[in-house]
Amino acid sequence: NACQDCVCINGNIQCVTKACRPLSCPLNQQVHSPGSCCPRCANCSAVGYLFAEDETWISPMDSCLKCQCHNGVVTCGRTRCIVPCQTTVAVPGQCCPVCRGCTFNNMVGHDIIAIPHDNRCMSCECNANHTWLCSPTSCPPLDCPQSDRYTPKGTCCPICDRCYLDVENRNVASGFSWRVSECQSCRCDLGSIVCSTQQSNPNYDVTTGDCCEECIDPSEGCVYDGHTVAPQHRWLVDKCTTCQCFAGEGELRHATMQVRGAPSVTPGECCPHCIPRPASCVAFGDPHYQTFDGRMIHFQGTCRYLLTADCSRAAFRVEVENRNIGGDARVSWTDRVHMTVAHHRITVDGFYNVMLNGTQVPHLPLLIKPYIFIDKSANTLLINTHLGVRLSWNALQHHLQVEVPSSFKKKLCGLCGNFNNLPQDDLRLRNSRIARSDIQFGNNWKVLGREMQSCPDATPYNPCDGISYRKRKRANNACKVINSDLFAQCHQVVSPAMYFSACVHDVCACGGNEDYCLCDVLETYAAQCRRAGVVVRWRSSTLCALNCPSELGYVFDECGSPCKRTCANTNLPPSVIEEQCYMPCVSGCQCPAGMVEYDGRCINSMDCPDT
Repeated sequence: NACQDCVCINGNIQCVTKACRPLSCPLNQQVHSPGSCCPRCANCSAVGYLFAEDETWISPMDSCLKCQCHNGVVTCGRTRCIVPCQTTVAVPGQCCPVCRGCTFNNMVGHDIIAIPHDNRCMSCECNANHTWLCSPTSCPPLDCPQSDRYTPKGTCCPICDRCYLDVENRNVASGFSWRVSECQSCRCDLGSIVCSTQQSNPNYDVTTGDCCEECIDPSEGCVYDGHTVAPQHRWLVDKCTTCQCFAGEGELRHATMQVRGAPSVTPGECCPHCIPRPASCVAFGDPHYQTFDGRMIHFQGTCRYLLTADCSRAAFRVEVENRNIGGDARVSWTDRVHMTVAHHRITVDGFYNVMLNGTQVPHLPLLIKPYIFIDKSANTLLINTHLGVRLSWNALQHHLQVEVPSSFKKKLCGLCGNFNNLPQDDLRLRNSRIARSDIQFGNNWKVLGREMQSCPDATPYNPCDGISYRKRKRANNACKVINSDLFAQCHQVVSPAMYFSACVHDVCACGGNEDYCLCDVLETYAAQCRRAGVVVRWRSSTLCALNCPSELGYVFDECGSPCKRTCANTNLPPSVIEEQCYMPCVSGCQCPAGMVEYDGRCINSMDCPDT
């Protein structure tokens, strides 16, 4: 208990409860940080106004004072004015004075760009207000020894005449180029390794040995399971799956599968029959979205977005809020989830706090008959609804999964796609057209509201482009574990290619926190393997180890029951508890078999207090 300090004196335990100072903000604006006792304000109160977390503003008392709200605390700093001119004019309500004209080399100029002689790494522009706006020159990272670097006279950035490839332990001259893979090539540019990737359309088959697709002769048809299938031909894979080959003039061939359900055998019967198959959408990393139809979408927006919703009858709605990773405003992860179902509004955040219709839920599990059941098992929060729509949220690793039954097929919209078994059209916009890029698609599903004015659209960004060749290579090497024998038993049921690509992207973006981002993607891939029926024991003491509090009786289980046994339900039949469970298993800290959870620890069920 973080709010108690205890000491053992002569065999007796004496505890003192900490006192928390009163907060000025309402209860619904107070949050708890993991491992801390006292709550803190999620918002800040200053100059008679309420400011949101990480919001910045200019003090109305002093235009040179810029303030920010962080962790409920207001911090302010003064703006430093640099006005490179002799004659200035003060502007009411503005911090820095402006020039009557920008002075450069004893001359007055207007709308000019200049580089100061005393600082070649600064570029200054005289704007319409006759004020110099100066910004530092950004130098590219160098992949050459320090001893080889030099700065030519009259320039800012150091260069080298060669690049060092540490992975291959050799030097290459500036201008030398080479291929890293079929789709990626690199060159040495004055000491910097610059890599470019040929873009390939993921909707179509890739010709073997090449990066980009080519149109084929329509008479060739499709290839399925090693056999050539004629154009327009239909065939059965099993009782639940029908396939058809599409190939036409000027088009790329592809085979479309119509899946009516999942084959299942009823006890006592011989032949399988089709049962409705649910579909799932996953949001993970910084962030990536795998749609209901299996397409991977990469979108790093930092606003509030519609993840998925019933766009035909408005039966349910799920929205996500993304926030920045560290100080990089171009990269984000899922931080908060909002769900609306049966006229109830549910919000869960990164600390597993649950809000129901604006009021915080003090304890879990929560049951609202017959609509909603909410519980937490290990590191996963589970929400089950009467519609068959189910949500699981791992706040520690920003991993969100939404599962919907087949009754919602072709009725959904949002970042998770339309659930029609065709990944080719998952980038469908609000106006029913297909987006040209993941960025355009993601921005289109921004939730309209007051925050729209202060939340800009995301822009294309690849974090691997702005780092050194050595770091990019290290990211590739770290993520190769997904393609290794460690996950080999899962490769046949869940393709690792999309997760490897997402892993490299995330590790490049994480900077000094690479292990966290690596483990985030590995856990996401392992979770999809568990959902497909393959349990991979992939963690070790050197790879994403999880330490459970053994002093409280917990043990780590890669595939533990999502139906948590507690003193409150220990006398209920297992079938009653499992009615609300829908995941095959979850990974995390669990009580061992025969033990139940009570007051934050594992105890023998016989030791449960009488209620």
